[in-house]
Amino acid sequence: NFKKINKYKNKNFTQIFAEVNIICANYDGIGKLSVYDICSSICRHHNINIDKIYIVGNGPKRAVKLLGLKTKQHIGMNYVEIKDVKIAFDKKGYKKIYPNTNNGDDFESWLCNWQKNIK
Repeated sequence: NFKKINKYKNKNFTQIFAEVNIICANYDGIGKLSVYDICSSICRHHNINIDKIYIVGNGPKRAVKLLGLKTKQHIGMNYVEIKDVKIAFDKKGYKKIYPNTNNGDDFESWLCNWQKNIK
């Protein structure tokens, strides 16, 4: 099914996630993080922007907690808005070192690494 990656070319992240989630539901051991990673790779391949920061792994979960943010739900996953993360950095007094991007996947990766350096 994934050999036909071009079928996702004109879809958004939500549509891609729904389709990939259905495919992966047939396989034991493939969880939300794996599905997210597959979908984000498809989006990168087709230059599709992910407009939310999905909070799937432990690193992003800790980062959101450090920032004092509450997550929302979309497509069965927790997420935060990019603008809310930027505001939280200012409110919590962290240096403005976050990436200048509107891509939630880039931000998610950055948050995962950022939180490792916070005690």
